[in-house]
Amino acid sequence: MIRSYSPSRLRGLTILNIGQNHRITGGSDRYFFDLAQMLEAEDNTVVPFAAQHPENLHSKWEAYFPRGADFQSISPLNLARFLHSPEAAQRLATLISRVGPQLAHLHIYYGKLTSSILKVLKSNSIPAVQTLHEYKLICPVYTLNSNGENCQKCSVGHYAPSILGRCNQGSLARSMLSAVEASISVRAGAVTIPDRFIAVSEFVRQRAIEGGIPSSKISVLHNFTFPDRLRPTVNEGSYFVYYGRIERLKGIFTLLRAAEAAGVKLVIVGVGKASEEVAEYVAAGGLGERVSLFPFLSGEALGDIVRGAICTVVPSEWYETFGLTVIESFCYGRPVIASKIGGMTEIIDEGSDGFLFAPGDERDLADKLRFLDKNRSVAVRMGVRARAKAERRFSPEKHFEGLSRIYNEIL
Repeated sequence: MIRSYSPSRLRGLTILNIGQNHRITGGSDRYFFDLAQMLEAEDNTVVPFAAQHPENLHSKWEAYFPRGADFQSISPLNLARFLHSPEAAQRLATLISRVGPQLAHLHIYYGKLTSSILKVLKSNSIPAVQTLHEYKLICPVYTLNSNGENCQKCSVGHYAPSILGRCNQGSLARSMLSAVEASISVRAGAVTIPDRFIAVSEFVRQRAIEGGIPSSKISVLHNFTFPDRLRPTVNEGSYFVYYGRIERLKGIFTLLRAAEAAGVKLVIVGVGKASEEVAEYVAAGGLGERVSLFPFLSGEALGDIVRGAICTVVPSEWYETFGLTVIESFCYGRPVIASKIGGMTEIIDEGSDGFLFAPGDERDLADKLRFLDKNRSVAVRMGVRARAKAERRFSPEKHFEGLSRIYNEIL
């Protein structure tokens, strides 16, 4: 049964929250859950739809979750599930008949739920928005990066460059599969069926337009966090911190070399494809006295490490769509040194709440590390301004205001 809702405050809606994961593996998953909490706090009902996984967080709706492709097992069945999932379409249709949603909010659904779900939304006349957490509609490997080099050769429906460049892990077979899946998704309505795309930064919006998505369908709304949940500090820190995925594209080796050149202490928190390589680099260079490695941490364990830092460093060398780490660090009262690339340039005010450096330029980064290490009181003052910005620009209230406008435009 369709519920009535109040457009002025966006209350009383039943909203499908659709993404492939019902667990946190990255920033888009965190947004998936934060969005649900924010909407439910405003008296909306949020119903998740995701793929089955043994590590999923419990949901009363999990009986409707379909099986997804197993990315670790290459078999005909998994290849078929990766391209098209009749089970996902059928289970979504059943869920829709049960809850009567008025809106669907899509995240990263391809791969496990697949574009098979899109026509189910259309046939049930359910308006849909999709948050663009990455670049998948215009880049089959999601990152606008080909074997370590930033690249913008592909566009909507034109994915041959990704095959020629072997963009998926240097593999021709994987690259062909990614391009085929992207083409199938476009034909299934990946661009035409969603009523609105939400770009998490102006940078993402511009890349999407250049890649063939109509500008009239794209709104910009920065991500948000919960400042009230992240306790800030005004104490001086004693080291620099990086936390996130440990991957080469994240600029982790540029950071290691810069920290060594600057003679500063560094704490690295996280896991990823380059974790073992980083550990070997630290050991081979005799850097154990200055570089501390931690696995994935969250909650107060992570908060304590960030609050103990002089500054957070985000040295990415790919086109970061936004930078949740940046606004989280702001909430902790810590400034951020980040690469001058992607959406992060829209968050940091140079010299006020952080610094930007040329991507991959370890000398530039080392200079900024050295400056803040020698001027820790300056870092504290920058952190105070950073916290104020987080409260002013990246709060749930600010995000809800912008999201309400977008939802109301398509309802």
